Amino acid sequence: RAFRLWNAQRASHEPHPRDNPGRVSCTRTASREDVSLSSKLFVMGFSVSSTRLALILALLLACVPPIACQAPYWTQIGADFDGQALTNKQCCSTYGYSQSGEALGSSVSLSADGSRAAFASTYGGANSETTGLVKLYDYDGSDWTPMGTIEGKEDTPGSSAFLVVNQVSLSSDGTRVAVAQRYYPARGLVRVFEYSGSSWVQVGADLLGDADGSGDQSGASVSLSSDGSRIAIGALFNDGETSGVQNSNHGHVRVFEYDESSSSWMKVGGTCDQDFRCTGDIDGEAAWDESGTAVSLSGDGSRVAIGAPENDGAGLSAGHVRVFEYDGSTWTQIGLDIDGGGPDNRAGRFVSLSADGSRVAIGANDYGGTDMSGHVRVYEYDGSSWVLMGSGIDGVKAGDYSCVVSLSSDGSRVAIGALYRDTRPEVPGPVRVFEYDGSDWVQLGFGLYGDANDIEAYDKLAVSLSGDGSRLAVGASPTTIGALTDAGRVRVFELFRPAEQPGWIFELVPTYSGIGQFSGAATAGDGRVVFVPSNANGVGVFNPTDDSFTLVPVGVTGDNKFNGAAVAGDGKVVFAPENADHVGVYDPTDPTDNSFSLVDISVTISTDYKFAGAATARDGRVVFAPLFALGVGIFDSTAPAGSQFTLVHVDKPQNANFVGAALAGDGRVVFPPIGGGGVGVFDPTDDTFTFVDISPTTARFHFAATLDDGRVVFAPYINPDAEEHGAGIFDATANRFTLVNTGTTSLDGITERFSGAAVAPDGRVVFAPLSANGVGILKLPPCSCCETTMKSFGFHTNECKVVS
Repeated sequence: RAFRLWNAQRASHEPHPRDNPGRVSCTRTASREDVSLSSKLFVMGFSVSSTRLALILALLLACVPPIACQAPYWTQIGADFDGQALTNKQCCSTYGYSQSGEALGSSVSLSADGSRAAFASTYGGANSETTGLVKLYDYDGSDWTPMGTIEGKEDTPGSSAFLVVNQVSLSSDGTRVAVAQRYYPARGLVRVFEYSGSSWVQVGADLLGDADGSGDQSGASVSLSSDGSRIAIGALFNDGETSGVQNSNHGHVRVFEYDESSSSWMKVGGTCDQDFRCTGDIDGEAAWDESGTAVSLSGDGSRVAIGAPENDGAGLSAGHVRVFEYDGSTWTQIGLDIDGGGPDNRAGRFVSLSADGSRVAIGANDYGGTDMSGHVRVYEYDGSSWVLMGSGIDGVKAGDYSCVVSLSSDGSRVAIGALYRDTRPEVPGPVRVFEYDGSDWVQLGFGLYGDANDIEAYDKLAVSLSGDGSRLAVGASPTTIGALTDAGRVRVFELFRPAEQPGWIFELVPTYSGIGQFSGAATAGDGRVVFVPSNANGVGVFNPTDDSFTLVPVGVTGDNKFNGAAVAGDGKVVFAPENADHVGVYDPTDPTDNSFSLVDISVTISTDYKFAGAATARDGRVVFAPLFALGVGIFDSTAPAGSQFTLVHVDKPQNANFVGAALAGDGRVVFPPIGGGGVGVFDPTDDTFTFVDISPTTARFHFAATLDDGRVVFAPYINPDAEEHGAGIFDATANRFTLVNTGTTSLDGITERFSGAAVAPDGRVVFAPLSANGVGILKLPPCSCCETTMKSFGFHTNECKVVS
C-alpha cells in the first residue's frame, strides 16, 4: 500500500518515495516537510497538532512493502489457426468417421524462441489417400506467416488407406521438422524435412519401422534434438528385438543421427539393414508394456526419456518411464524405473525431457487413485537417482486425464493439457502452465479454455512450450467450426508478466475544513465527481483531472438531508432522501443558481421512507437503497409529477440495513451493508431481492461504485470489531466479497471514514469524505487487465491474484 497526503493549496504535489513501484528500504521517517501543511489540521474527525500528525503519518508511512501485482497471464499472439474442410472424405466413410474437417492441431510443436510453429492436420491434404499434412508458420511480430505445408506420404494412390500424420517435432531453430505417420502400411513412417528458404526439402531417406514388425506403428512418438541432427522414434507395438514372441507389444525406441557426408540417417547405438531390421534398439521391459508410446530427447540427443504406460511394475498398467544415456556405443539406463502410483495409472503416457536431460515430466491418467483426473510429476536426476520435484500436479476433476506435458528447456516450467475438457468458467482450464519456485509448482496465469465446441473427443489435445516457457501452442483437433465437425483449431499464447507495481493504493487529497459532511457521490457526464450534501453547505464537486475541489452552495437545510446519489437517464444527479420529503436534483451542466432543485415525492418521511444510496438502473430509473425503509425506492425523473416515486417492498432480515447502491455488471443493484452482515442485491427488472452473507460480518460501508469489470466497490466506513478496515469488493455474479484493508486508522483508534464512492474516468475510485480531511482515492491493481485481455479472446479466467 502507499499513502500520500497532498497539499490542496499547492499547484503541484511531491509524491512520496513509496509511490514508486519498487520495494523501499526501512529507513524512511516522517520529516517536517511531510507535515508542514499547517500547525493544526482536522484529521479523522479530530483536531490534531502537527506533532501528533507527524506520529500519525509515521505510522501510515511505516516500512511495509507494497502489495505487488504478480499476476502473469497468457495473451494470444496472432489469429486463430482454423482447420479447413476435407478435400477427400473417402477415409471417413471407410473407417466409420463422419467428420467434415481436417482435425488441425492433433500435434503441435514450437521452435525454441516460439517464433516458428508446426501443426499436424490429421485428415488434411490433397492426396487421394488420407495422409494428412503439416502446416508450418513463422511469426513476424504481429501475425503468423505461412512457411508452406508438407503432405503426408501416400502408399497406394487412389486407395482408401488411412495413413494420417500423427506427430510433428521441430528443431530449436525451426529449420527442421520430423513428420510421423504411424499407420503407414505395416510398420509406420517418419521423415525429416529442412527449410531451404522457400520450401521444405526431405533430409535423408524415409525412416520406416521394422520390416518384420507388422503393425508396429513406428512413429507413434517422435522427438528431434535441438539441432535436428538426431531423432528418437517410438514404436509401441513392436515385439522386442529378442522377445521371440509375436504380438507381445513390448514396444521399442530407436535413435538415428544424420550423417552429412553420406546424406543418410545412421542408427545410434546399433546398425540397421535396408529393411530396418536393427540392432541396439531400446526395447520395452516386458510384454504388453507398449514402450515408446511417448519419447523425448535431450537437446544434444544424448539422453532419451521413454514412456511405457502399460508396464506392470507397480501394478497392472501402472506404467513407468525410463531414461537412457548414450555412452558412445550403447544406451544405458540412468537411475531406476520411475513407476506409476498404482494399477491403471498409466504413467508415461506422455513425457518431456529438459534440454540437458536432467529433468523429466511424466503424464499419467492418475497417480494412486482411480478417478482418472490426470496427474503430472516432474523429476530431477541427482547423479544416481530421480528425485521428485515438489508435489505432483493433479488434474482438476475426475475424468480430466490431465496428462499431456511439455517442459521448457531448463525444466522450470511445464505445460499440462487435459484430454477430456470442461469449458465451464468455474472449472480451471484444460491447459495450465506451472513454474517451479524452488520447493513446489506454482501456476502461471490462468487455465486456458477453447470454445464450447472444443469439448469433444479423446486423445486429441496437444501442447508445446517454447524453450524459455514464455510461449505456448495449444491444439484442439476436435473443434467444430461452423458446419465443419473436427475442423480443429490451434492458438499460440505468450506469457505477459507485468512489472512489479504497487497494488491497492490509497491516497488522501486534503480539502478545506469547515465545509461540513458529504454522504454519497456520483460521476457526472463531464467526469467530475459530485458529492451529496449531508450537513454540508452545498454540493461538493471534485475534478479528477487536477484533483481540485469546489463547493457549490445550493441553500439546503437540515430539514432536507440527502444520502446517496446517481446520475439519471437525463444526465442530472439525483440525491436520495434520508429525512426529507423531497428528492434532490442537481444539474452539473447548469452554471446558474438554479442548478439544484427539490422534487416532491408526495410522501410523509418516516422510518418507512429512510433511504441511503442511489444507483441508476439500465432503464434510466434511479434505485434508492433502504436504510431503515421497508423497501426499495424507485425514482423516474421522466414520469409525470406525482408519480415519479414508488416504494417496492422487499423481504430482508430485520437487522439488515444498507447505505449505498451501485449497478453490478449483470444489471442488478448492489447495496453495501451498514449493519446486518450481508449485501443486498435487487433486480429492478422483476423487483426480486437477495441477501448475501459476508465476512467479516461487522464490516460497515457507506456507498458504492461500479468497476469496469462489473464488480462493485464499497467505500470504507468502519469495522468496530476487527483490526482490518477498508474498502469492500463485491462480485455479484459469484456472490463473492473481499475486504481491501486501506489502513486508514489513527493512533487513538478512530477510523478515517468516507461516505460515497464513484469511479473517475481515469479508473480511480473516489471516496467522499465524511469524517476525513480529504478525498479518498483507491487505485485498483493493474493486473485486472488480465481478465479483460483473456476474455477478449473468448477464454475464461480465474480471478486475478494480488500477492505480497
